[in-house]
Amino acid sequence: MLLPARGMSIVLLPGLAGVSGFVLGALICACGLFLWFSPHLHAPIGVAAVVMSLASFVTTNVGGLVIGLLLGVLGGSLGFAWAPPRAGHWSD
Repeated sequence: MLLPARGMSIVLLPGLAGVSGFVLGALICACGLFLWFSPHLHAPIGVAAVVMSLASFVTTNVGGLVIGLLLGVLGGSLGFAWAPPRAGHWSD
């Protein structure tokens, strides 16, 4: 992967990018746990996971070298679109 040295030099330096990578990663994992244990809040938590994943592109090393960004956006959008099953309905 070839990145322009001048435009990306601040993002690729350790320090704030390393700390924000751990913080955003932990928050995205927390969103996943909230989706698992609080399915009735799937819409706002899914949106929050997508927003934090998109923020990781700017604040961390190009969003976890794009893999973390794509997985976070995919998981957050699936969490947003998913609806918990209704009581008494196994299949529709």
